Amino acid sequence: MNQRQFERWTHVREKGKDNFVWMSGVAGWGFCTGLLYAVVTQLLDHAWNAEALLSMNFVRHLAFSLMFFALAGFVFGRIVWTSSEKKWMKAKKDGMKI
Repeated sequence: MNQRQFERWTHVREKGKDNFVWMSGVAGWGFCTGLLYAVVTQLLDHAWNAEALLSMNFVRHLAFSLMFFALAGFVFGRIVWTSSEKKWMKAKKDGMKI
């Protein structure tokens, strides 16, 4: 971890683990990925016909995708938090300063 990364993570960790997991993992990665996945797969399944995005089938597909990727984003956020904390603690122990 370099000085810039150390300072950035110091700022991020001040907001807390829950904030990071929900904002970066669930909202930032999970919802965005779920939305993108649902739209692209629906369009691919319907020969890029945008009207397919107005169907109830798409709404169900979108709901499932958002739930699945939100859960995956929660796990992803916790893994990134744990990994980043270990790197930050090591850098702090090695004498890195804010």
